[in-house]
Amino acid sequence: MDQIWTRINELAEANNGFVRTAQVEALGISRPMLRKYTDAGKLEQVRQGLYVLADGMPDEYALLQGQCRDAVFSYGTALYLWGLSDRTPHIYDITIPRDKNISVLKRDNPNLRCHYLPRDVYEIGITQTRSPQGAEIKLYDKEFIVKLAKETGMAEEYIENNEQKRDALDILNNGYYAGLNNSDELFIKESELIKNVADKESCVIVGRCADFILKDNENVISIFVASSMDDKIKRAVEFYNLDKAKAEKEINRINKLRANHYKYYTEKEWKDPSNYDICINSDAIGIDNAVNLICDMVKNLIK
Repeated sequence: MDQIWTRINELAEANNGFVRTAQVEALGISRPMLRKYTDAGKLEQVRQGLYVLADGMPDEYALLQGQCRDAVFSYGTALYLWGLSDRTPHIYDITIPRDKNISVLKRDNPNLRCHYLPRDVYEIGITQTRSPQGAEIKLYDKEFIVKLAKETGMAEEYIENNEQKRDALDILNNGYYAGLNNSDELFIKESELIKNVADKESCVIVGRCADFILKDNENVISIFVASSMDDKIKRAVEFYNLDKAKAEKEINRINKLRANHYKYYTEKEWKDPSNYDICINSDAIGIDNAVNLICDMVKNLIK
């Protein structure tokens, strides 16, 4: 067994999926070993002095701030992290001091939208929370973000997503609990809500490990819909206005987050067909036929 690789791998797993050269050297491991494992395809160099596991799923939020300690999540990204928006960011909003040079960061991360403030203003309202994968990250506090949202034209989305909801399913779909700082607490709250909704009425729940949460309930059908990467890219361009050249990278990033979340809470693989009652290839039969198939199945099996 390669003891050196085992130590580097354990360090990366404990550090949100990435390691720094200084951390590795602190373990008594020389720099040339990082090059060795990079050449062997076990590590990928993100930038000078920063590496990720080639087959791992690093926390994207923590990794970004690992590349620039002055980066603070703001605007739409902070709204999402506080649960004030249910739209998963495709572009990361960060705010940095006006005197900070981040040309390398922007070159290495094309999905960034950078905002600049004088350093004395930049420091106002910085706090911490947990990323969706559980890493501790910096962002602006809710009061500051809401003020920014209203001043920059984002207030409409904020109000729409935060007005009082009477229906439990609406609460779930609009990320009501997403402001909780602890990811495990969030999962528990959402699980309770999913079970409550399922006990009271017929419903469709997309994602959120609902197949696992409701595995002991009667009259539940778990469905997994898959499609090719080409089709995913086509839909991402058409419906989300993503650049075709960047769409595949973004799709892979989001799917890694989903797979990691699913495995963490269910100890199962997200794409394992045995987790579901039916798996559908929408490329093979088309969206309309997939919808009809699901509806027919529900009518025949749910009594």
